[in-house]
Amino acid sequence: MVLVIRQAQMEELSKAVEHEFEKRARLQLIKSWPSQTESMADTLVTFVKKGIADARFYGITTELQIVRYLNMMIVWGEEFNKIDWVKNILEKKMSGLAKVHELSIQTKEELAQDRP
Repeated sequence: MVLVIRQAQMEELSKAVEHEFEKRARLQLIKSWPSQTESMADTLVTFVKKGIADARFYGITTELQIVRYLNMMIVWGEEFNKIDWVKNILEKKMSGLAKVHELSIQTKEELAQDRP
């Protein structure tokens, strides 16, 4: 007996997997950023969906990398990818992992400059 999965079934399965990832990502943001996400209660779902789509557009594809990208969006804002230094990194020809790593390093440097 051979199991055949139709295209429509595969699409439904993909949607379910994506929905579960979005849920895990939201829960991680809520755990890591309780006050910031509390103020976003009505928009958090949209924020996460946009962040996932933006990350994937730039070749950031694993769940861990995407969640790191979402964390940086919390720090810098929803239009994070339009900040000049961020855009320069995201448009480089490098892996998603390398982009997230470079963004993390630069974020730490930028935040350190803001300290007295």
